[in-house]
Amino acid sequence: MKKIFLVKVLVLVLLLSFFGCATMPRKGLKDNMEDECASLDPEVESELRIAKQIIEKARLEGADQRCPKAYQEVIDLWNKAKESNKSSQFKQAISKARAAREKAQMLCPDSDKDGVSDEMDQCPDTPKGIKVDDQGCPIDSDGDGVPDSLDKCPDTQKGVKVDSSGCPIDSDSDGVADYLDKCPNTPRSVKVDKDGCPIDSDNDGVADYLDRCPRTPRGVKVDAKGCPLDSDGDGVADYLDKCPGTPKGVKVDATGCLVCQDIEKLNLESLVNFDFDKSVVKPQFNSVLDKVVDCLKKQTSVKVEIQGYTCNIGTKEYNQGLSEKRANMVLEYFLKKGVAKEQLSAVGYGLTKPIASNATREGRAQNRRVQLKLTY
Repeated sequence: MKKIFLVKVLVLVLLLSFFGCATMPRKGLKDNMEDECASLDPEVESELRIAKQIIEKARLEGADQRCPKAYQEVIDLWNKAKESNKSSQFKQAISKARAAREKAQMLCPDSDKDGVSDEMDQCPDTPKGIKVDDQGCPIDSDGDGVPDSLDKCPDTQKGVKVDSSGCPIDSDSDGVADYLDKCPNTPRSVKVDKDGCPIDSDNDGVADYLDRCPRTPRGVKVDAKGCPLDSDGDGVADYLDKCPGTPKGVKVDATGCLVCQDIEKLNLESLVNFDFDKSVVKPQFNSVLDKVVDCLKKQTSVKVEIQGYTCNIGTKEYNQGLSEKRANMVLEYFLKKGVAKEQLSAVGYGLTKPIASNATREGRAQNRRVQLKLTY
């Protein structure tokens, strides 16, 4: 029994000795029928076997893939130890075998603990806890150059320039990124629309922050300040100006038409009064009418409607005709004084529209009148 046991032990030792060297990785170390770890020096043989076992363990753990350069250096060092053994340079063989063992034990260090060996790690100082790619660099899902861990805008379109936070650059700080901004040089604090352009509330082509007339009606032409054009410079915008060719410096009314100061001083509601049942203009009113004539001749854009009226004595029909005669008498007076015919019109209103009570003599006298209404 004792002999059988010793035989079994001997066989087991031989098997362990064979597999200790013969199972080395095929990459770099060749498997031969002979025992590559065999040596005339027991210490050398032991060192070769131990080193080879540790190298094989590193390979099984993926060292040949995770740090191929360092792994190959270990293989080369072990092969040199083997060659030294064959040359009976036992001290060198032991030294190289031990060096190969030590290097194999320290293969594929990962300094930043990101799962990628230092040899393969292109970003060796990645902070702990940050997800990395196969090259050991922080993952950048949108490819903008800012890793996901720092990216405040992780879904940025490819090719868009971003800042250090991974957000699209907004050069003018208007809230619209440059790649979407159709007005990239908007002054700061100016309100903009979705395209990054200054808001133009009245759509006149002049932005609100420059518009001095921000409520211009649509379709009205404006100047660079956003105000309606006033071609003749009379203070009345063209779109409201009924007399667009007014000379500069001349006073105009709200419609942009000339206003004669002399006419402004007259009582146009009762310019001329007439005797009962008469249509003759009395000389006492000539001076007043002449002021009107002077104004109309100077300001040919001004037109007047000459309105004739009567009191209520007599029939409606008779008074209608009398009022027309009175209006025409004043019209003839203006024509004789040189006022252009196209500036004048005469209308009779009969006994309508009294300005005083027809119950008294004084009131009826006031109602027998001609008055003027300026038109343009």
